[in-house]
Amino acid sequence: MTPEQKRLREASGNPAEKALRELPAAESVAWSLAVQPWEAVETWTECFDRFRSHVDLSEVRALVVGSWGEAYESSSAPVLEKLLEHRAELPALRALFLGDMTSEDAEISWIQQSDVTALFTDFPRLEELGIRGGSALALSPVRHEKLRKLTIETGGLPAAVVRSVGASDFPA
Repeated sequence: MTPEQKRLREASGNPAEKALRELPAAESVAWSLAVQPWEAVETWTECFDRFRSHVDLSEVRALVVGSWGEAYESSSAPVLEKLLEHRAELPALRALFLGDMTSEDAEISWIQQSDVTALFTDFPRLEELGIRGGSALALSPVRHEKLRKLTIETGGLPAAVVRSVGASDFPA
């Protein structure tokens, strides 16, 4: 690859970053938060904290969680803990996708999830929940009055999760 075929990744020992433009209204986009584990600039929880400092969480309607680290080594548990810690600041959250990773990030069967039950109990206004990755995925039967769409994409769905979804009380 010749120099004109690639962009600089650093200058003067500092990583090259795109200049920030004015951010869109918090409720007008699905915010995607992800880290690149091989670059190790920040953890996902640090990424979320930075996001909190720039965006009014009370207006966020949709959140897409991408890579939180080496998905085959670390589970989504710290991500869920962070979201649950700030649930009172996310009253408008209607859509959440957990595990937005391509095969370049991690094969779907490698993505380590965790117990997602609290997402249903602690986000009562959630209307859409998407989860990619089934390793270590757990769910207890729940009742949720607003959920219209539940998507679980895996390379093998644990039978206990299937039973819990079937035993859950959803409106649709």
